[in-house]
Amino acid sequence: MATKKKYLIIIIVGLFAILFFIITTKGRPNQYETVKPQKGEITATVLVSGETELASSIDLNFKNSGKLIALNTEVGQIVGTGEILAEQDDRQLKAEIDSMQADINLQVTRLNQALAGASKESIKVSEVNVSKTKTAYESAINKLENTKKISEENIAEAEKSYQDIISNTDADITTYEQSVITNETSLENTKKTVTQTISNKLSSSLILIKEKLDLAEAANDATQKILDDDVIKYSLSVKNLSYLNSTELNLRIAGEKLDDAMSKFTATSDSSQSVDNIISAYGVTIASLNASYVAASDCLHALIYSVTSSSFTQSDLDVYKASMNTQKANLTAGITALQNSQQTLQDAQLSQLTSISNAEKTLDQSRASLKNAKQTLLDAFNQSKLKAKQDIGNAQAEVDSNLSSHESALAQLEQAKAPSRKVDIDVYRSQIAQAEASKRQKETNLEDMLIRATATGTISQITGEVGEIISPETKIITLLPVSKMQVKVDISENNIADIKTGQTVRMWLDAFGEEKIFSGKITRTDPSDSVVSGAVYYKTVVVFEDNGDELIKPGMSVNVYIDTASKADVLTLPISAIKNKNGKNIIQTLENNQSVEKEVTTGLKDKNGRIEIVSGITESDDVIIGNKAK
Repeated sequence: MATKKKYLIIIIVGLFAILFFIITTKGRPNQYETVKPQKGEITATVLVSGETELASSIDLNFKNSGKLIALNTEVGQIVGTGEILAEQDDRQLKAEIDSMQADINLQVTRLNQALAGASKESIKVSEVNVSKTKTAYESAINKLENTKKISEENIAEAEKSYQDIISNTDADITTYEQSVITNETSLENTKKTVTQTISNKLSSSLILIKEKLDLAEAANDATQKILDDDVIKYSLSVKNLSYLNSTELNLRIAGEKLDDAMSKFTATSDSSQSVDNIISAYGVTIASLNASYVAASDCLHALIYSVTSSSFTQSDLDVYKASMNTQKANLTAGITALQNSQQTLQDAQLSQLTSISNAEKTLDQSRASLKNAKQTLLDAFNQSKLKAKQDIGNAQAEVDSNLSSHESALAQLEQAKAPSRKVDIDVYRSQIAQAEASKRQKETNLEDMLIRATATGTISQITGEVGEIISPETKIITLLPVSKMQVKVDISENNIADIKTGQTVRMWLDAFGEEKIFSGKITRTDPSDSVVSGAVYYKTVVVFEDNGDELIKPGMSVNVYIDTASKADVLTLPISAIKNKNGKNIIQTLENNQSVEKEVTTGLKDKNGRIEIVSGITESDDVIIGNKAK
């Protein structure tokens, strides 16, 4: 219990302490150390060091590929620092510089116009343009209305044509619909005609079939009569009994065939008299007559091989022969008649079917034409709507375009009458500054098309020839400098882009102190890199311009200052005020006793620990660099 009381007292005391701290510190201003951005000049300097050594020959080459057009020196010639030794073809680059200068002149002219304000003549031109664009805008509106009207008429006409062809009324029947109706009637009439013609032929075929079946039956009866005649029983075919046997066999077959044919005839007569049934009846009837013919023929041969007697005279025999010849002739004529009639029926059926098929094809064609016409008119209807949409859209776009031109003309007139705005002047000046910067870069590139002597010395070798295309790796001239001392330094990859051949540098030696400054020039930078402790460096050679032979010896330590860029009238801050947060440069400013973070854009850094602030703050801001000591 005592322990709980103890903890409770501690908690209460702690709460009172926190409350006391809040009350006593409330309203007290934050204690920060601040600075204001300074406006002035800043120079970015690369500081490197090395050791002196005896100067070696200098290999000179171009920075970019190009055609060599001039060699202004020869082996053994003494040249001075900066003297032009070789030149590449620079006509294209000079033309680009001239073009950029023309653009700059144009921008300057516009700036001057903006500063001077619009003339009465330019205002008049703007007023005329306003009137012109207004007329064009009103014309476009009228064109839009006419387009809408014409489009509506075209759509209505196309829709009526389509509705006429798909309606089922007789009021507006089209030629396509009339063609279908006519061909439907023609097909129906053709079918009726065919049906009647075939019906007639079927009836006549039944009559013919019955007639020829009776003929077969008569032939069979005549043959049977001879076989049944007891008078000639012992005379018939005695010379060749095979004919008698054949006659009896074939007569029996003929009888069966006749029965089959009669059954088929009866069935066909009593049921549907289709062409197929009649053709089938023709077949069995012809078969029946053929069987009767065979039997009659065998009977005739049996008579030929018969003998006469007192009871069966030659005259009797001739009568039977004549009877069989008559039956054979009748049967032959009957078979021919049946075959011809069957062929006639089949031909009639084919002809009638062809007629129906042709009528059906004609009807199908007219129906297809009607369908195509419907689709064509539907397509035309849809196309008229689509075209109307496009035409109206184009006309509306023309209205919008002319309205935009008119509003632009009004704005230009208003701008011409209005005094120049500071923001416009600033834009022109910014554009001019940007163009001049681009031109300076081109001029730098133009300078790179020259090889200048990087030191005073003697030309010891020339390898290039005028007219050759020279690559950056090609050594053109070798220069032996007069100076006897040089220093090789390592430039990091972050700074190498700012290092130029021929650049002047400042140097001081540990042996003489910072008070004695020596000058020198960069004569060469190796194109290949070297890696030291994971960092990339490029070996750069600096030659002393005034070495003071009596003072400088090989192996002395040298500090080299290379000024790579300089700007005037810019804002700067101590580098320590910049913090990196998530890849952004952040500073803290003091506003109403509160710390406020701002993102800034930085530029050059100098050797004194200051950095250029390109944007993000003003000269009046209080920038926090730390807390004040209590």
